[in-house]
Amino acid sequence: GLTDDGRAGYPYMFTVVNNTIVWTNGIDPPLVISYDGMVVPLGFDKAPGPPEAAGPQQSSSITRDYPNQEGYSWPGRIGTIGDYVDNNDGAVLAGRWKYATAYEDVHGNSSPLSGESVEIAIALQRANARVGTADAVDRSTLLDNLPRQFVVKGSGDAPAHAVATRLYRTPDGNRFPGTYRLVTRMAGTKNFVYADNIPDSRLGEPAKDYLPTPRFSSMTSHAGSLVIAEGPYVMRSEVGYPGTFPAEFATTPDPDGAIVTALASHAGRLIAFTERAMIDITDPTAPPQVMVRGIGCVAPRSVQGLPDGTLIWLSGGAFDGCRPEKGAMKPSDPLPRRGT
Repeated sequence: GLTDDGRAGYPYMFTVVNNTIVWTNGIDPPLVISYDGMVVPLGFDKAPGPPEAAGPQQSSSITRDYPNQEGYSWPGRIGTIGDYVDNNDGAVLAGRWKYATAYEDVHGNSSPLSGESVEIAIALQRANARVGTADAVDRSTLLDNLPRQFVVKGSGDAPAHAVATRLYRTPDGNRFPGTYRLVTRMAGTKNFVYADNIPDSRLGEPAKDYLPTPRFSSMTSHAGSLVIAEGPYVMRSEVGYPGTFPAEFATTPDPDGAIVTALASHAGRLIAFTERAMIDITDPTAPPQVMVRGIGCVAPRSVQGLPDGTLIWLSGGAFDGCRPEKGAMKPSDPLPRRGT
């Protein structure tokens, strides 16, 4: 199933992360190969479409029993309970909420968060408020009847290797930051309709900012993570989840924006190469540190660790190398060029 692009045949790269093999050629989508022979794409290369959401609407008719009766308006547990200043009657205060989703694959990797749904709103509703009806009968509303529940529909665009959808919702946007938090995890990849009755106080962990999995030309494994490079950028996965790339771990190693040509994990260090530099990017929270200028790598598969602790790689016309205790060194003479 590879592309007909002539560049796709070389160089293949493999590395092992979390008992799975990660494969890439820089042209086709990267793959994950598990011990049982299952082959699936690495992570997700795009975010899901935004979910559809529906909730109550403010009625324009004073003859309604309940001010938010129109639209999808079922009693539930969503809403901020407050005190109404008039006669101290209890009330559900005006609030607003949004939804987003993320896909999960068979290895537990997460896609980027989808676009946000339309905003669902609840108008201010006061308990014990008597509403006139067409037959002139007064009816009262109890406080427990005022909170609502919402309904959410999935986008239905899950790729074949997705196995579940994670549904996220913001807490009441009138009172809290708009951080998406987990509502539930639903197995399966088909369209879903979910009646959300989870109060804000019981929402789960916040959603993280993940990046789509790109097509990349160089990679290595380091400290349980997959580290990939494409152009001037380097991305590092969550530990144990080689297809999940937090945005906070993305970096541009070279301050001049030079293309990253190779990556290496050696002696506890994570090293990014350009054609003319070696850069230490071990600490994802610290700025990259240029180790050497003038020595770089031109072939990602040439990077190898020797039994004596030396790291070697092809740099222009020669193999260069280094040992952690000695810094950069040049273990070979320039390679002779072949005749044409």
